[in-house]
Amino acid sequence: MMLHKRHSFFPFVLALLTLALVILMFYAFTGREPAPAERAVEPSPVSASRYEGSLVSLMDAFIGAYDAQPDDASRLALTEQALADLLSLRVPADEKDRHLALAVGLNRLEQALRARDAEETQAAFDEIASTLRAAQ
Repeated sequence: MMLHKRHSFFPFVLALLTLALVILMFYAFTGREPAPAERAVEPSPVSASRYEGSLVSLMDAFIGAYDAQPDDASRLALTEQALADLLSLRVPADEKDRHLALAVGLNRLEQALRARDAEETQAAFDEIASTLRAAQ
C-alpha cells in the first residue's frame, strides 16, 4: 500500500495569520501622534442683570401659571418644565447659590407633587417663594 503525502495549506495560513497579528500589534502600540486638540471656545460671561431678568420672568410666569392650574398633574408638568428652563439658564458666579436653592426647591416640589403630599407641596412652594423674596 502506498501512502501519499498530502500537502496542507495549514502552515501557510498559520504563518499568514501570525504576520497579520504582528502587523496589527505594531500599529496598535506605536500609535500616531494625537491630533492637536481643538481649542475650546470659552463662553462669554453672563451679566447678572441679564440672568436676573431671565430668572424673574421665568419664575413670575411659573408662579402665576402654578396658581391657575386645576390639578396636581398639570402642576407637575408645569414644575418639570420650569425646572428644565431654570437649569438651561447660564448663571453668573455670584448667583450660583440662589440658583441651586431654586433648583432644589423645584425638585422638591416636583417630588411632593408626584407623592401627592399636600403638606410637602405647600412647604416646597413656600421655600421657592421665600428664596425669590430673599433675593429681591
